[in-house]
Amino acid sequence: MIKANYRAIHELKEWGNRFRHNLAYNRLPSFRILKTCGEANAYVSYKAYAGLGNRIRAHYTATLLARRLERAVHVAWLPSPHLQSDGSDIFASGSSLPSGPGRISRIRTLSLSDLHGRLMRDDLKMLRDSAVVLDYDCQWNPLDSPVNRLLGSGDCTIAVRQEILDEAAAIAAALPRPVLGMHIRRGDFAMYALSSSDDYYVDAIRAIGGADAYSSILVATDEDGPLDNRIAAGFQAHRVLVPLVGRDSLGVAPEALAHLLALARTDAFIGTPKSSFSELIEAIRDKKLNFVHP
Repeated sequence: MIKANYRAIHELKEWGNRFRHNLAYNRLPSFRILKTCGEANAYVSYKAYAGLGNRIRAHYTATLLARRLERAVHVAWLPSPHLQSDGSDIFASGSSLPSGPGRISRIRTLSLSDLHGRLMRDDLKMLRDSAVVLDYDCQWNPLDSPVNRLLGSGDCTIAVRQEILDEAAAIAAALPRPVLGMHIRRGDFAMYALSSSDDYYVDAIRAIGGADAYSSILVATDEDGPLDNRIAAGFQAHRVLVPLVGRDSLGVAPEALAHLLALARTDAFIGTPKSSFSELIEAIRDKKLNFVHP
């Protein structure tokens, strides 16, 4: 009897957890997207709760799909412990932010595999009568993925707040050129052998010419504690960018984007393998992503 009651209580708790998760990460974001679209059928949106790099990945895929459907991208970020931002502190006002209450329309949520299947069948016509929302798995979609290639790849221009661009420009201009940029991603990335040791970054600096080729080095990292002395050795100047704002605090997104854009302004760049943050910096340098103020 006691065991049966325990199982019933446990199952009830599990049901409650699933209900809260579905409400917070599925129902409410979908409803918010629809309620804030002035004309819902004219938009492509996406669900995002992860860090900045993964959210921009989803934004890129949504932009390519919107281009195919001749629509605009609608931003409705979900503030979360991974990034405390709804997008309003990143995107320029009036560019792709919520424009006010609109009519409720049919919503069609697509996973990455759903979208891939439709593209392989050349079947996007069923999406034209509804609001289109890309599901959370699009956050993990690399910029050079099969889905994005089927969508036509191409460049993506993102309108952001002017103060973020100004901060990035000021960071990059403060160091004597030429500047070597470097992103050191640790945290949960310690599992990847290539980037788990400082030796990886020291060897990469040496391979690209080091202090003989560059006057200064600009490093962005999420790592606590001092930088390995070998990384900055020999350079005339160096600066280390570390987050001053926690992921779960307001202001984290503008700070992270300013650091990202500053690294994209350097003369050469060394990133962390598999990091979406490093991937975006490479994409900006290759003119695949453009961050501007309208």
